[in-house]
Amino acid sequence: MTREQYGQSLTAIGRHREVAVQFLEAARLIADDQENGAAHANVAWLAAEALRRSGQLAEARAAFLRTAELFAALGDTVPRVRCLRSAAWLDFGPAPDQPRDAERPRVAALRSVLAELEAATAEGDPADLTAELEATRKQLDAMRAEPDDADEDEGADEGADD
Repeated sequence: MTREQYGQSLTAIGRHREVAVQFLEAARLIADDQENGAAHANVAWLAAEALRRSGQLAEARAAFLRTAELFAALGDTVPRVRCLRSAAWLDFGPAPDQPRDAERPRVAALRSVLAELEAATAEGDPADLTAELEATRKQLDAMRAEPDDADEDEGADEGADD
């Protein structure tokens, strides 16, 4: 709790690298406490956000994916989906062995999230999942509208924000 509170204080003054350290340590300290699964997932999410804000994008992507797994174990779909979307935005360009015209990894990742949400809403259609479905569709459209790597090499701006 102390590390989380200290991390929140550091967030207020924009010291995101230090925030990430505090939240990662808080998550580590409660990782084995099964009674604090929700707290562990929440502080892990805060750590992922802090890593992203501090520019540690590969670490942030990995943290979002781990956090999505924590939320999945809790059966908490909405934050899980939000973590998966955040991770998708942090996917980088195509792998070197991938064909030039292959779908970008971030688009493929978000398509996967969308398919999962569509299946879940077809089963019961709770309002919170419907809202996440709409947000995911909008973000997928935004991703697909981004210039590809060739356009970026020619000086086009990439502007993807979660």
